[in-house]
Amino acid sequence: MKKVVLMLVLFLLLMPGAAFAHTHLESSLPADGEEVTTELTEVQLTFEGPIEQLSTVEVVSENGDKVELASTEVEGNVLTGTTSAPFANGNYTANWTIIGEDGHEVTGSVAFTVNAPETAPEADTPPAEENNEDTPVSNEDQGTEEPAADSSTEAPAGEAAENTAETAQPETASGFNNTALWIGIVAAIVIAGVYVAMRKRGKK
Repeated sequence: MKKVVLMLVLFLLLMPGAAFAHTHLESSLPADGEEVTTELTEVQLTFEGPIEQLSTVEVVSENGDKVELASTEVEGNVLTGTTSAPFANGNYTANWTIIGEDGHEVTGSVAFTVNAPETAPEADTPPAEENNEDTPVSNEDQGTEEPAADSSTEAPAGEAAENTAETAQPETASGFNNTALWIGIVAAIVIAGVYVAMRKRGKK
């Protein structure tokens, strides 16, 4: 009977030591129950002692959806899970499973909330600015059209030359008619004179 009691006493003395020999969570970022108001891209868990590389962490949303982690790293006593994109606003739980130095598997969880201000999307360039940029091009186009205006002003000059030639032709024709008229008058006078002279000779 004494042996049984002694064994029970030794068992009760050794149980707390065995329990305390397990590696427990020391701190976390975010902390359990914390509300994060800035952009968050990782969950970091720090334990009381070194942990094995087989340790893992899984983050789920309040709807039970698993958050995809880009990487999970174990360095000494720190377990870090990193996401490829910032956490969306909402409630999350990080469930971790580690293997301590004693080889025992220990599990736990950390709950936190993300309530970061949402960034406004960049405003598009107003169409008015694009129209202003196109204005110099239209001015240049107007500048290239100026020679066309000069060619249009040359057209009346050519027409005036043709009109001058046309008006000159009637003047030449009228001058020729006047000359023929005078020649006819002189010829008539000469013929009349010859006729009168011949009649006078006939009377003699």
